[in-house]
Amino acid sequence: MIRAKPTFEVLVPTNGHVPVRLGDKTYSLSPQRAFFEGYCLLRAGQYEEAAMIFNAIPAAGVHPRRSAIMLARCKAGLREYETCLELLRSAFAGEPEQVADALHTAFIYDAMGMLTDAIRELAQVARVRPDLPTPCLLLGDLFARVGMQGNAARSWKVAMERDNVGGAVADAAKKRLSELVPKPQRGQLHPPR
Repeated sequence: MIRAKPTFEVLVPTNGHVPVRLGDKTYSLSPQRAFFEGYCLLRAGQYEEAAMIFNAIPAAGVHPRRSAIMLARCKAGLREYETCLELLRSAFAGEPEQVADALHTAFIYDAMGMLTDAIRELAQVARVRPDLPTPCLLLGDLFARVGMQGNAARSWKVAMERDNVGGAVADAAKKRLSELVPKPQRGQLHPPR
């Protein structure tokens, strides 16, 4: 039997929350929880659903630049490269275009599977913009995808530090860190628990 995918809809944010309808149930998500859920959808390749969430978060009054970066990443995943660039240039309006352009390039490389190039571009943004936690979160994901767990962990730790440990990016990075499986040490059969 084929099952239909449940209806997914993001409603108009109210009272600082992002309402999400999944099937016949509606959930009221804090902006921080909405960011995390959007991030999970993004990582799962569900770019349209993630984009709906990241598009709604600024209306709830929280971190429009962080949401714009994540929304731009979703648009790159959907192969909407011009929209991706427009979002980034808008998020970084009044600043030199190099950051927006480098993020755009990294997101295109990622969408095309050119992970080494994407890592290089995101790492450069992370170096020149120590005020931005979001590129570090995404950089950690790229490192994890290429099997560089140590670099992934370092990137997520930096994202947590830059987000003052307690923001939406820090929460997502903390969750990713907890998912890393410790490797067995010499002479050990199983990782410590």
